[in-house]
Amino acid sequence: MRIVFLSDILTVHDWYVLDKLSRSRHEVFLITYRDKPVPENIVALPNISIIHPTGFPHKYSPRRLLAWPLARPLLTHLACMPLIKLHKLWTRLHRKQPFEGWHKRAWKIAMLLAGTRMPPYEKLLHLKKLVEDIKPDVLHAGFLRTSGLAAALTGFLPLLIMPWGSDLLIVPKINAQEHENAVFTLKQADM
Repeated sequence: MRIVFLSDILTVHDWYVLDKLSRSRHEVFLITYRDKPVPENIVALPNISIIHPTGFPHKYSPRRLLAWPLARPLLTHLACMPLIKLHKLWTRLHRKQPFEGWHKRAWKIAMLLAGTRMPPYEKLLHLKKLVEDIKPDVLHAGFLRTSGLAAALTGFLPLLIMPWGSDLLIVPKINAQEHENAVFTLKQADM
């Protein structure tokens, strides 16, 4: 069985799950978008393939764009644009249809920025491509607010989300958006 474990935080809770999975007969992939290096105790686990992308994974990388003379002022302007306007611009430039309901979930996509320098739309597209390439039997997300939301937005099923406590019992009470985020993520999960 192929299992993809998705987590941006990588705490001791993740280590316990990954340790048990590494001792099983399953093929386990860890995907993390965190800026920090993967902790040594997780790297040392046997039988786990770690996918730790940093930066921009495809041809629209900043290095290629910065070679263009007007790139810096343009990128500064784009960085200040609201996410929804940036997506509309991206769609017009590439003449692609946005996935259904994107404009309604722009703030949810923005949550994907937590713990990474990769733009949220790029991160989601990259994650969807990774999941399609790996073809897992189960997608297991570690934290409800970040990796759980990312996993839910991929649309992959079966989806297992593992709330830890505060991300389910405390954070949704902060404001209506956090509550809606948690409800959306849990409704997408199979387990």
